[in-house]
Amino acid sequence: MKHRWMAAALCFALLCACGAAAEPAMQAWAGYDGVMLAGRYFPLVVEITADDAPVEDALRVDIGVSGESYDTLVLPVSVPAGETRSYRLTVRPLINQRTFDVTLANDPQLRATAVVAQVVDEDALVIGVLGDDAALAQALGEVEHRDVFGNEEDVAAILLSPEQLAQNEREWSAFDALVIDADASLADEDAARIADWQREGGILVRREAETPDVQPGEAAAEVTQSPADEAAQIFAQVQNELADGERISRDQRAYPYSASINENLTVEGNLLPAAAVLALYVLVAGVGAYLLLRRVDRSKRLWLAVPTLAVVTCGALFVMGEALGINQPMSTSVHVTRYDADGRVQVHELAIVTYAGQGRKEITTANHLPLERQAYTYFQKHVNNLENAALRDVCTLGEQAAIELEGKADWLRRSLVVDSDATPEGAIRASAHMDEDGLHVNVENGTDVTIENAMLFTKLGYAQLGDLAAGATAQAMLERVQDVPIDEDGDLRIAERQMMPIELSLYAVTQAAVYPESAQDEDFDTKSLSRAERQRRNENADIWRLGCENQGAGLSCVIVGETPQIACETLLVDGEPIARSAQRSVLVCDVPFETVSESGWFYMPNDMFVCRQVRFDEQGVPALDAPYESLYLQQSEWCFGFSLAGVDVSGIEEIRLNTGFYSEPDGWPEGVTLEIYDAGQQCFVALEQADPARIDGETAQRAITPAGELILRMTGEALSERAIRASIIVEGRSAEEGGQEQ
Repeated sequence: MKHRWMAAALCFALLCACGAAAEPAMQAWAGYDGVMLAGRYFPLVVEITADDAPVEDALRVDIGVSGESYDTLVLPVSVPAGETRSYRLTVRPLINQRTFDVTLANDPQLRATAVVAQVVDEDALVIGVLGDDAALAQALGEVEHRDVFGNEEDVAAILLSPEQLAQNEREWSAFDALVIDADASLADEDAARIADWQREGGILVRREAETPDVQPGEAAAEVTQSPADEAAQIFAQVQNELADGERISRDQRAYPYSASINENLTVEGNLLPAAAVLALYVLVAGVGAYLLLRRVDRSKRLWLAVPTLAVVTCGALFVMGEALGINQPMSTSVHVTRYDADGRVQVHELAIVTYAGQGRKEITTANHLPLERQAYTYFQKHVNNLENAALRDVCTLGEQAAIELEGKADWLRRSLVVDSDATPEGAIRASAHMDEDGLHVNVENGTDVTIENAMLFTKLGYAQLGDLAAGATAQAMLERVQDVPIDEDGDLRIAERQMMPIELSLYAVTQAAVYPESAQDEDFDTKSLSRAERQRRNENADIWRLGCENQGAGLSCVIVGETPQIACETLLVDGEPIARSAQRSVLVCDVPFETVSESGWFYMPNDMFVCRQVRFDEQGVPALDAPYESLYLQQSEWCFGFSLAGVDVSGIEEIRLNTGFYSEPDGWPEGVTLEIYDAGQQCFVALEQADPARIDGETAQRAITPAGELILRMTGEALSERAIRASIIVEGRSAEEGGQEQ
């Protein structure tokens, strides 16, 4: 009997073990073998094993967006009984999130946690190494690297297996370079993705096996390099690509547009909430009733007029709100088609949804295009208790992408991005060059649509181009001015078609284009314009800045114009089109700038020269040293300089040094001295104190050393109270280009 009980117990235990083993299981992994790319997209892989019953559910994972705020990603899953399937989510936390808890929507007890072991800095140069050569990856990560401004930049090398290769454009945008073997065999879809990534600026390096020179009849032996030597060769190729080509533009669209676009575009949406209108009416009615009661004291019941009129007003507002759509969400969409200097197209559509409500709403697009939430903001004047405002976005990642919004606070603004392929046929061809009289820009509308209200924006000024019909061309010139126009308050006055002698921010240029009257009339006040006119101009400013943002180094020239023929995507709320919306569609063209014109005139912007520190030898002779880690200098005395190696020094006519003193209402600070090192006399000589300071060609040729070093010095106690960014612009005529003196 005892043995029977033991056998029964053993069978029961085995049955329990079998039952436990048959339960569904889930595992999760984040990043690339636990390596997360901060501020960039990376994969989150979830593996689900079903038991005897299939798993028909949805994955849920919270992704941090700011502070304690999280968005929920939801992905429908379907795993047949007894099978194991993997699902890959592309995520980009906006906070330092190292743990990702994954659950099932209908079975929260089934969960998995992915823990990040290492975080790659957001500003690092990321190189993917396909294969299992850990020694090479380690050697690449130890290479010293500086960016185009001379600042030290981390290098991160990540080992990738074929299964870990990026599977979409967003994941690929996280990598700057990829190293693969020359004979590596890639799946067709991986090869296509890599080709697309290269077209967007990705750097592909193929490892070549080196063999020594051998005589006929001798056997060739493979040469093995040390990982450090091979890493140095690979990184040299990467640096050449970074210097000669365009680095991949990472997806940094967390806040891709001005926060005021919604306010400007949805003009009809600038309405007070019903409670505020009611309060205002009650106040007016109460004052009127009180004055009436003072004059006519025949009845004690006139006070009833106040609540009676309030109730009537509430009913009228409710009826009007339903009829006019005041209570419905509002959508503002801006469809942007961006052409880079090579004619490549990047398209995305920005949409803003505003709603006041307590329930959950599902936001989709009419054509089921992918969309993602970018930001949400609070109208704090309408929200009294932000601490209790529970806000969640559920991003549904199924075939029909959708975002479910749930809010427990009124007057919230949600911002979305819709990926669209509504691209016009053709391209915009443009070019820019500098001549002695100013900046020249040529534009050809090679698309099949009319570009309305086209504008040229550069760091030197702006110009209106008007409407450009399909196939039409336009030319613009910014005429050179010698002095920086400053008013009594120290503000810049930028007139249209005038070329500033210093490079400005595109914000300042677009602001000048919004209110051109300020360049001619010092007493001009924006309040003199009507509210509708101010809204129209601010709307244009938001669109222009949207087109001008994310420009790279060098002299940025951008063409921005409207294309009303291209319809923006329609957003749906719970399957119904949003009734109240405003739309704008624009084309943006990045204009390539030629440093040397056909006439031989060269213009070298400040982005071409890195500000360097100066060291002195035992005899007190200065020479350039390492680049400044920060271009902002702040001390009572400092020496700095620029390397002009490769510049035709004999053709230099002027060098302009900009230190930012033009923002001073009184001009050059008192007590600050500017000097240039005269290489011939081996001493510092004073320069004119102005901003920009001008160094003529004769002085430049005497001061620039045979090694191409230009060294300057500033002294003065006033410097310690300022952080100054020093930069130069070099102009002249190159005889090597065949230019003739005019």
